Amino acid sequence: MAVGRKRRTDKHLPRRVYRRHGAYYFVDAAGRWHRLGDSLGEMYAALSRFIEARPCETVKDLVERYQREVLASYSAKEQKNRAPHLARIVAVFGEMLPQEVTGQHVRAFRDRIGERCGKDWGRPQRALKALAALSHVFTWACEWGVVDKNPCAGVLRPPQPKRKRYPTDAEFRAVRDRCPPMHQVAMDIAYLTGLRRENVLAIDRDSETDEGLRVFTGKTGKLLLFKWTDELREVMRRGWSLGPRVRRYLICTRDGQRYTGDGFYTIWKRARAKALQDGALEHPYRFNDIRAKSATDDEDLDRASKRLGHTTRQTTERFYIRGAKKVEPLR
Repeated sequence: MAVGRKRRTDKHLPRRVYRRHGAYYFVDAAGRWHRLGDSLGEMYAALSRFIEARPCETVKDLVERYQREVLASYSAKEQKNRAPHLARIVAVFGEMLPQEVTGQHVRAFRDRIGERCGKDWGRPQRALKALAALSHVFTWACEWGVVDKNPCAGVLRPPQPKRKRYPTDAEFRAVRDRCPPMHQVAMDIAYLTGLRRENVLAIDRDSETDEGLRVFTGKTGKLLLFKWTDELREVMRRGWSLGPRVRRYLICTRDGQRYTGDGFYTIWKRARAKALQDGALEHPYRFNDIRAKSATDDEDLDRASKRLGHTTRQTTERFYIRGAKKVEPLR
């Protein structure tokens, strides 16, 4: 029986799907190319028209169904983040029957991906995310009746490393002063609100209301309303005064289009590199570390937790309060 060549690139894509000239295509049995769309979400949504529903005979079949029916409804960023982990799952379990995967297999996968040696982990974060992706796939497999139980149940998660980087005021200014004006506005909003980068880039004219700045946080699904302050109003006014007058998004490119996450971050990293080169910044930090700075600089933990959109203050304290804990002496 003739067998097609194995992929050398884009191994995370479903069968017969290829990326060419910035778009995704499905190649049918007759060799005809059908355009599916430019993004992963468009590709998975359109793919169902060409692939007949069939039993999930292997884990690879299961992952492909998960990509079509579950992952397609997620944000483009989440699809991109999960793609490499799903590719690792297919590489390890792809030819196995879903019913054959046991907790022992999952533990071996976890240790291999996480580069575990005894109690030490080389890549705990990667193992944690790969294990989460595998568990989610099998959760849906249980829902679809493919398996009776999730083999990931009972498997211990690797320790989740806590990021400790806290940009000081001087470090914040070192990068900000070297940013273009549009990116300075983004940094100011991120600090005042504690919003993630993708939420800052999503602010548009509809976000402004009489009561305050209304932002839908895609990751947690919460709608936050930041009450107006003089400083927040000034930053918003400064942002709208930049760039094209007619545009929808506050943070935009020169032609008024919304920045992609990678496009925005590339320009911001250039400013960070310039700060490092000039000696104004000794150690780099990420844009999303500004979110932690916003939480840490607020002495009211409950207020910081609400601003960051967390359900409990424990989440804020565990992952976003960095640096020395502020305490008062006895006298």
